[in-house]
Amino acid sequence: AGELGMHDTRYVEPTGLSSDNRSSAKDLAILAGAAYERPMLRDLSTSPSHQVELGRRTVQFNNSNRLVHNPEWSIGLQKTGYISEAGRCLVMQASVAGRQVIMVFLDAAGKAARVGDAERVRHWVEQRTRALAEFTQPKS
Repeated sequence: AGELGMHDTRYVEPTGLSSDNRSSAKDLAILAGAAYERPMLRDLSTSPSHQVELGRRTVQFNNSNRLVHNPEWSIGLQKTGYISEAGRCLVMQASVAGRQVIMVFLDAAGKAARVGDAERVRHWVEQRTRALAEFTQPKS
């Protein structure tokens, strides 16, 4: 975290399940940008599911972010999270209206709220991008 310039972040263990781990939205955006540079993290975090062979059995992991299943989204990297102290969170990098954006949603109001918040932000960016394009087009 320190090497990335994440000055508001403190990790006490690696799972993300301890409330003693702390970060800010800004630092999580920095982390998402750095993680996006890793193709394996992009692929695994946006895969709808992944199977892992463990001895004689296969374990299936399913992505909990339903946006990765939605063809209207172009998600490059994402991570959902939940602990009672932090609430339901979502950090993701996506292409929206031709722009690369990083979205950070912390302590969503309910299970579906972080997805709804992401949808609203995406629509807002799309509308503003269209409005700006119309405003800057030369008048004939």
